Amino acid sequence: ETSLGGVYLNSLLCIFAIGAYWIAKLNMMLYPIKIAMFFILSNLVPFLKLDGYYILSDILGVTNLDRASKLTIKNIINSKKIEAREEYILFIYFILRCLFILIIFILVVYEIHIFSKNIL
Repeated sequence: ETSLGGVYLNSLLCIFAIGAYWIAKLNMMLYPIKIAMFFILSNLVPFLKLDGYYILSDILGVTNLDRASKLTIKNIINSKKIEAREEYILFIYFILRCLFILIIFILVVYEIHIFSKNIL
């Protein structure tokens, strides 16, 4: 069973910040709301070992999605076909995880480039 501790905690922080914003009408209270929402969404990304990863793992009944998806790719490469529904899901998970990592890598390289350009 998966715990959604990160999502619950950030939801409570978000509710508190929304209440403070409604009471005080301070625009600076919007920043904690945005940060809490970012953390809620990032916790639900299934490609990092956070809440979303374990939720998907529980739904699929696979204890280690990373290892299972890599084994599925090896089996697909060796046999040249996908046989079970679970293999389709793990294949798609592997492809999406690789794309996610690639996009994060490109964004980090881009930010480093912009940062170094502004320093020089």
